[in-house]
Amino acid sequence: MKSSEEYLFHIDNNQKDCIKCTTSKAGLELPANPTVKEEKLSTIQQINAPSSSVVNGEFSDSLRNGLLSLYQEETLCDFTLRVGKETLRAHKAVLCARSPVFKAMLTTEMKETLNDFMEIHDLEVDTVRRMLNFMYTDAANDLDWETASKLYNAADKYDIVALKHLCSVALKVGLCVANVGEILRLSDRHADDDLRKSAHDFISDNDTEILSSPEWNSFMQKDVQLAAETMRLMYMKKLGNSR
Repeated sequence: MKSSEEYLFHIDNNQKDCIKCTTSKAGLELPANPTVKEEKLSTIQQINAPSSSVVNGEFSDSLRNGLLSLYQEETLCDFTLRVGKETLRAHKAVLCARSPVFKAMLTTEMKETLNDFMEIHDLEVDTVRRMLNFMYTDAANDLDWETASKLYNAADKYDIVALKHLCSVALKVGLCVANVGEILRLSDRHADDDLRKSAHDFISDNDTEILSSPEWNSFMQKDVQLAAETMRLMYMKKLGNSR
């Protein structure tokens, strides 16, 4: 058996089929008859290709960085959003890809499509900037509960589902005695049952401290019906646990 010969093979159940090849400066030379017996194998050469998860991860990072660069440098931007006195430039394709609301707006003969321009009156510029950044990068950083609640409103308005979910998670993590009323109000306004349940559970676990707090007292005065419904659910839960 020649030491210079190498073999590549794959195993199919109990049948071992091999491709005999010789190494030369020109590369690999395949013979006409690739089948040899197992005992003729002298070297098994294994070639490891990058896993699809690694390749996909690298591609995602590259794509994200590329899109963010286009946004930050305003390269080929074709749409303008005015928020207060500030203007933000963006790409219609990205807006349409991330938001069904923007897609409906920009693919029909609305004034926004004709003018490549729209004004946003009910959101702060920092909130819109964060929303756009998420649309390009799929990430949102430094979300305290106040920032998350404002961004949640924006995500709901433009139906950016992934951003809304991210903000909801941040709000759940940030629940405290001082803000549970505001988060409960937010969940009720947007019919978010999951966020509402988290607020109810937090109130049940910390009822003594919450119900005696000035923030809860203010909440009850502003939202009598919602506060009453919350108290009823708490009572029913405690009644069920005591049985």
